[in-house]
Amino acid sequence: VQADYVYSGFSLANGDDEVILLAPNGAEVERFVWESGVGLTPPNGASLERDLLDAVQPWYVAQHVWPGSAGDLGSPGAAYVAPIVVDTATPTATNTLVVEAPTLVPTLDPAVRLYLSELMIDPAAVGDAAGEWIELYNPGPQSVNLRGWTLADLGGDSHQIAADLFIAPGQYLVLARNGDASLNGNVAPAYIYSNVSLANSADELLLLSPDGQAIDSMAWGGDTGLKTPRGASLERTGFDAANWAASSTPWPGSLGDAGTPGAAYMPAVATATATAGVITPLPAAPTATATVTVITGATWPLAAAPGALQIDEIAYRGSDEEYVELFNNSTEVVALAGRSIGDAEVPGSGEGMYALPDNVSLAPAQKYLIARNGAAFRQRWGRSADAQFDDTDPTIPSLSKRSDLASGSWALKDGGDEVVLLNAAGEVEDAVAYGSGNYAALGLTGELNARGDFTLQRVPGAQFPTVREVRHRFLAAPPHPFETRSLPIIASTTHPNLDHGLMALWGSLGAYSNFTADYTAPPHYLGAASGAVGLDFMALADPLGASNELAVALMENVGATAAQPQPVRIPAWAWQSEAGDDAIIYSTQPTAFADQAGLRQFLLNGAGVAQWANKTPPIMAGVVATFADDLEAPSNLSQLVKRWRSAAAPLIPSGNTNPPLPGLSPPAPRYTGLAAAGPNLAQLLEALQARRGWLTSAPTIWLTLQAELPDGQTRWMGQQMQPAGNVRFNLFYGDKTGEVAGLSLWRNGTPVQQLDFPPADGRWRVTLDAEPDSFYFGVVTQADGDFAVTAPIRILAASTPAQTGDNRTDQPPVASGNSAASGAKSANSSSHGIDPTHGQASGAPGSLAAAKLVGLDRWVEFRAVVIAPPGLFNNSMYVAEPAPNPESPLAGLGINVYLRSGNFPALQEGDWVLIRGMVDTFRGEMEVLLQEPGQIWRIGPDDPLQPLPIAVAEIGESLEARLVTFEGVVQGWSRDSIYLSDPSAPDAPAVRVTVRSSLDWRRPYVNKGEIWRVTGVVSQFATEAPWNDGYRILVRYKTDLQRIND
Repeated sequence: VQADYVYSGFSLANGDDEVILLAPNGAEVERFVWESGVGLTPPNGASLERDLLDAVQPWYVAQHVWPGSAGDLGSPGAAYVAPIVVDTATPTATNTLVVEAPTLVPTLDPAVRLYLSELMIDPAAVGDAAGEWIELYNPGPQSVNLRGWTLADLGGDSHQIAADLFIAPGQYLVLARNGDASLNGNVAPAYIYSNVSLANSADELLLLSPDGQAIDSMAWGGDTGLKTPRGASLERTGFDAANWAASSTPWPGSLGDAGTPGAAYMPAVATATATAGVITPLPAAPTATATVTVITGATWPLAAAPGALQIDEIAYRGSDEEYVELFNNSTEVVALAGRSIGDAEVPGSGEGMYALPDNVSLAPAQKYLIARNGAAFRQRWGRSADAQFDDTDPTIPSLSKRSDLASGSWALKDGGDEVVLLNAAGEVEDAVAYGSGNYAALGLTGELNARGDFTLQRVPGAQFPTVREVRHRFLAAPPHPFETRSLPIIASTTHPNLDHGLMALWGSLGAYSNFTADYTAPPHYLGAASGAVGLDFMALADPLGASNELAVALMENVGATAAQPQPVRIPAWAWQSEAGDDAIIYSTQPTAFADQAGLRQFLLNGAGVAQWANKTPPIMAGVVATFADDLEAPSNLSQLVKRWRSAAAPLIPSGNTNPPLPGLSPPAPRYTGLAAAGPNLAQLLEALQARRGWLTSAPTIWLTLQAELPDGQTRWMGQQMQPAGNVRFNLFYGDKTGEVAGLSLWRNGTPVQQLDFPPADGRWRVTLDAEPDSFYFGVVTQADGDFAVTAPIRILAASTPAQTGDNRTDQPPVASGNSAASGAKSANSSSHGIDPTHGQASGAPGSLAAAKLVGLDRWVEFRAVVIAPPGLFNNSMYVAEPAPNPESPLAGLGINVYLRSGNFPALQEGDWVLIRGMVDTFRGEMEVLLQEPGQIWRIGPDDPLQPLPIAVAEIGESLEARLVTFEGVVQGWSRDSIYLSDPSAPDAPAVRVTVRSSLDWRRPYVNKGEIWRVTGVVSQFATEAPWNDGYRILVRYKTDLQRIND
């Protein structure tokens, strides 16, 4: 749709709703209501249109597709177009609007008949996926609504038309796979279908009525005798018999294909026709017939050594999208003469083999690309292939078939096939199989698959026939024609020094190669990609035995030839029991065990350590890490504490993200940091076993935690200790990028100390009592959302654990610098000496009251309670502090929180939140501006705050953002608001009570003089400087408005 103006702030409900047009002075010009009560229900996939502009005001459902529509019906920017046949019903009147509600779908005559009249099966000007189309013909006397009709074949393709789509009497209607005329061969379809493709060789198409009856059908190929012409449609030449012919003349505007889309068949001077599926060709000149002797044998012989020519890339999905690319992997010029390429896995098969040209030679590292459909390839990639299998483009050389080697044609099956390159001696110089292809026939092992529209691309380091395992040789990635896929360049890394002679190292404790289903990269490519992002180690967690010693050798070869050492490979494998237990085992002794008991014994024997990959780790010696890829900081750290408690151990929160790979960049990467004595395997395994690690979203952040006891003993993160008083917790933070961050020390699910900015040396010391049955851990968060979380120090339970008696933690949710009762203290907080002004009050440092005093454009941090949760007011929510010393939990000072981009976390009324943002103002109302969701964290639930009882006359700046309740008398109303006066001061100005259009309910109908009780948030929306007017009440729920008199 080409819009003249883009509106915002309201949406049109699919159920009952209305649209009101207001003049600039606020006067209502017109109103349109749709609901079941007036007999007009919004249709799916079609607009409601007005026919006449008189007092009767009839409305209809659109019945035509506009030019360029993706399938919906309407006439945007143009007058209503009436259908050829529409039965109208008696109009129904309401007190709001008189609407004529038509019966929009004509009754279908049982004898109705539609025909498949034309099919574009194999376009030449564009690819099949873009250029296929189907034409229907209505020979009857009435319009037929195609909603509910189905296009299908016998092989599982099916599409049911889900929109109102009318085909008029005598009309030829075109349906297409692609609606863009610049891509589909310049066809203007009335509807876009999906999930139906027309096979070029043999297929069928059925037209089914809504009750499932086959109204018409068409078959071609196979034993029908009807072959599909390339670059021309098949057209029905008459409707008294199933006569079909190939179109001979391009339609106006065609890019070269022949047909009559949207029009009747136009016979040529001489045309081959087929009756009942049997083709009758025109006479042809006699040709000589060659006698061919096909070479047969069990398998192709394999070359003894790697050849100079390699298969570099294969695109096998979609017949017109297929291509294969060859690469000269030698240092000499290579002639293609004598070589053959094809998809015949054995000699004499019914697939195709083709001779490479005699007059082409490739320089070192030069590529040679062969497309199946040269014209379609050029259209997609903007560049011609070097050769083609099908003769579709006269400007591109076509390869000659080797009928002495195989009897068919090149056609790669999406589900599985093979590509074979023979040298001049007839030996397999290179070969690839994928999916369900015949690997064994070509001496190959493994199984390759490419997701979506990915292609298979050769990676350096593994050549056929030395390496027969296809997963070592090919990467699945987005198409990459004309370019060579090289190994990622390993980056130079530094290892920051930590305490006690340790260093910071980063990696993934659970990476997966293409030896695991649905993953894309060979192990040695994955190792290089890990090094390219600065990782120091990688645990390859494929199933046991999946990636073997050859993977290790290939990875070592990459490291030996790279300028920088490849990340250290930690021996590992993924394990899963029949009971659903998941773990990653780190060990140099590959061992299989069936259940958790076997794993427990393996770990007790000291053979290795493990990461528990389920969310509830068991109490098991040797489990040193827990899966943490799903965690954010600090929003859901309570989930991490639950896992530690489940294991009764201070486990490393483990990051297991694969490095970025072609076409696959992790949206939320999670890596593991280790404090190790050095970067070799033994030192990494020692750090892992000692649980000296941290979770991080960036492999440049380090964060360590130590507890220093009064007697001088030290405990590292990952260790346990007895409860003690006067313990100094030492946090050490740094980032190789130099970015600053906020630090916090947490006890269980609550921050107990916070530091807004770290000291210059990154070291922060906090002294407090180490309370029993607790997990203390460090958290760092950066402004860009990156974070790190340490393994905890576990404080064992005392002989008599402290209890509060109500199953709640013995410290309430806290944030930076709240009251002393909160248990949290703020560092780097200060008072700016600003006197309280309207809507403000003095408060403790770090409180909401203090935040409102710091002035505009200042960063603040505070905790508060949600009083208007996300989802009510678009990008805004409201929070408040509890009123001081209330007799009941009343809401105190509040503020609007505005999120510029992204979505708020899931929050409910009563939730405590921690907010970091900038003080701003909009239309006179103070707000806290957040750039992204990572600046607000849910601390925990609590009871909702109660509204402050007030009188209407009190509403003003002193109550801005406060949750209040009052009674008022209706004085008037507008589109979205009610105006209420103070019953005790009737001469005072009325207050506006607004039901925002973002809510899922509408303002109730009111009458003047009624008394209503209102609960809502005092908001300001001033219209002009000095921005000191415009106070209103924003209600949240239907229950916030209660009429209290009849």
